[in-house]
Amino acid sequence: MKGFIYRRTVSALFIILLSCMTLPVFGQEADLPGDVTPDEITVTEKTDETKEKSRFRNVNIDARMMYGQYNNLFSAFSIIQNYDRFTYQLNSDLKRSNDFGYKNSSFYESEIGFTGKGEITESWKLLPQIEVNNESHGMFTNSNYSREEKDRIIIAFKNEYKPTPSRWDINFGGGQYVHRLVSAKSVDVISSDFHKINGELGWEYIWSASNRVRLDSRVAFYEYSSSGVDNDYFITNELTGSFKLTEYIKFMLGPVLSWNHDDDLFISGKIDVSLSGMKNYSLGASYSYDLIPFTPEDFYFEKKYIRPSYNLPPAKVHHAEIRSGVEFSFGKGSGFSVNKVRLRGSGIHERNNNYYNHYTYYNELSQPEDVLSAEPVPVDSIRFRADGIVDLSIFRRELKVEINYEYAGYSSDQNITYQPAHQFGGTLNFRENGWEIELTNSLMSSVYVEPDDDRKLDSVFYGTFSLQLKVFETFYIYGKIDNLYDSAYSYRDGYPEPGRTYLAGLRIIL
Repeated sequence: MKGFIYRRTVSALFIILLSCMTLPVFGQEADLPGDVTPDEITVTEKTDETKEKSRFRNVNIDARMMYGQYNNLFSAFSIIQNYDRFTYQLNSDLKRSNDFGYKNSSFYESEIGFTGKGEITESWKLLPQIEVNNESHGMFTNSNYSREEKDRIIIAFKNEYKPTPSRWDINFGGGQYVHRLVSAKSVDVISSDFHKINGELGWEYIWSASNRVRLDSRVAFYEYSSSGVDNDYFITNELTGSFKLTEYIKFMLGPVLSWNHDDDLFISGKIDVSLSGMKNYSLGASYSYDLIPFTPEDFYFEKKYIRPSYNLPPAKVHHAEIRSGVEFSFGKGSGFSVNKVRLRGSGIHERNNNYYNHYTYYNELSQPEDVLSAEPVPVDSIRFRADGIVDLSIFRRELKVEINYEYAGYSSDQNITYQPAHQFGGTLNFRENGWEIELTNSLMSSVYVEPDDDRKLDSVFYGTFSLQLKVFETFYIYGKIDNLYDSAYSYRDGYPEPGRTYLAGLRIIL
């Protein structure tokens, strides 16, 4: 009964949010069309047609629809509309496929989202948000389960109140996560779910753009339906001061006080030093010691073929980071020219007493079920990431090159599973009047599949090619090839991914 009331409440809130798009916003009339001035029109001359044009003039729509192999269907659209005192975005994505060469491999993944920003007064802004995700994946030849299904709902109401020189953030929301494993031997379904309620109160006093003090208090409560899993809660209070020590050095420091259901009172802090006021360069370093709560709605939704364990403890994490960047812009030339160069890099060292490591779940008969669960283990890790972007012009044609590399090294008594040590990525985008091509490549090194076994999944080399051709002013033909090199690979042991897949369709941009 409690879950039924919750779902009805979520549905009602979603309908209210969508209704905001069609209601007059805060009593404000829309602007007149660009070819009409106040001197040329009277109130009695404003026809219904003119009002409709005025209301919908600031609408941006981007919609893509594609169909391809294995009855693969992909659709995505985004609507953004701006009023004087209200802006909203509505988006939806759907991807589905029949079996792609393997028994019981069909799937679908969908998402809808709404974000709004309304100015109730000059000092008060309301930002409602909602996101709904659904996934369903066939489980190939798994002898225990035939299908995995996941649902996630996240709702947030954010308020920004700025009585200068102060600022208040009053946020509250909640969510629901549902996970189901459909039995391959009967009509049984192993289902688990939980509800989440969270809130935040923030206050900030601003002396200047570089000198401020801020106090944040956050709380989250989880109610689990699974037997043997206690409800969980997390509270944290953070006080930080940000100051400009010199013309080019900015300093941030503050204590943190946290409390989790699974841990005692935790006192910690953070510090950050960075360059400020530099046009082309950035450099910074930070250190923090945090009590990070377990957030199953994010952790489990990112993985496929799992059996969730919800009673994982929070993690105490020492986090040290150094980051740098450089960016230069140049004018466009008539022949070959470099327009912009941006390079960024970061290095991170973490000591985590409860890193959530995946392992194959065994049932009460000590038999593997070919699904993943997780357990906490102490881990030291070093990560490094570098990104480079170069914008070029070749006889006024735009060419954009992006390259990135990420390294992750782990030190632990166990193998850290499904985490590659090396990841490379590169994108080449070329634009000409009326058409655009993009080639994306990625390389992921091999990964361990068990904490106590040196067996690994092979490395993955993956490519994507897309082509967009303008037919009319806002109408495009769109084509895409996924897994361009037809690589045989999998991200989960025993569950292969699709081979080369062709898709074609339309794109409309208004």
